[in-house]
Amino acid sequence: KADHIKYGSLTGSGARAKIDLKDNILTITDGSVSSCDGQILFSGLLSPQPKSYHLASKVRVDKVNISKFLAGFNNFGIRSFTPQSVKGNLFLKTNLKAHLNPKGELMKNSLNGIVEFDVSNGALVDFGPLKKISKFVPNRDFNNVKLNELGAKLNAGGGNINLDFFRVSTSVINLDMNGVYSFDTGTNLKIAIPVRNPKDDYKIKNKTEREQLRYKGTVLRL
Repeated sequence: KADHIKYGSLTGSGARAKIDLKDNILTITDGSVSSCDGQILFSGLLSPQPKSYHLASKVRVDKVNISKFLAGFNNFGIRSFTPQSVKGNLFLKTNLKAHLNPKGELMKNSLNGIVEFDVSNGALVDFGPLKKISKFVPNRDFNNVKLNELGAKLNAGGGNINLDFFRVSTSVINLDMNGVYSFDTGTNLKIAIPVRNPKDDYKIKNKTEREQLRYKGTVLRL
């Protein structure tokens, strides 16, 4: 137990976990910590192999303030936007396995598992990557974008990330993406961008009707 913890820029309180070390295998169960206005649950295992370490982990992030979460991890090194540019509550679930070298570094092509995430009650404020496409779709407010939907599910394995779906629904533009991203060669991503203005789509409560309207008109497929 720990009343207060700090990892880099990330702070938390009420941390709890059961830690067991047996036969050189480190096991963590029932881990939890309150952070970024939400809750983070975790468990994991680290076991030595002849030339590496086997790592297995499960993480669940519930209703975390995504701006604070990104800031706590120094925006994961991303410079094209700041943590303050992304608003909303983050739900994240991971179940991952990997191998680490003796230095503790991730070994190439060893990552396997599933990642799912969803952002609710979101907004994008002065979001650089999105503002770059504003010249292609004029007369829309790209400075303050209502984020109606942002979610994804991906599977990692064999040096590839299989993107089951990546879906973005905003007040200025929608985007859908799926396919394979490879750390080596073989990346094959399919992107669909409806050109129509989705500003008032959130007013349509019928999901089927809203989905049909999403692809009405011209759709850019990349």
